[in-house]
Amino acid sequence: MVLQKTFLFIFSLIISFFLHIYLIPATESTTFINENGKQIFVDNCSQCHKLKNLQKKDNSLNKITNIVINGKQEMPPFKNILTKKEINQVANYVFQKP
Repeated sequence: MVLQKTFLFIFSLIISFFLHIYLIPATESTTFINENGKQIFVDNCSQCHKLKNLQKKDNSLNKITNIVINGKQEMPPFKNILTKKEINQVANYVFQKP
């Protein structure tokens, strides 16, 4: 019985450590990307686009990123306007926004 309680205690410590190290920073970094992506969208895209019109089921993250980089139809390319990091942030924002 004591061995079982000791095992459960050690196991819970390991799980807590894993959650703290791996999950909490990922959540914070995702929030940071979404906030930066939102601001980039507002500054560069919202004049012509509404977010809900960009979110189609067939738009993958890769497709959205390529459109931001190269443009599409009347939309100009942003490869010389935004940094690679900013392109990734705004593409992630559009892709992940519910």
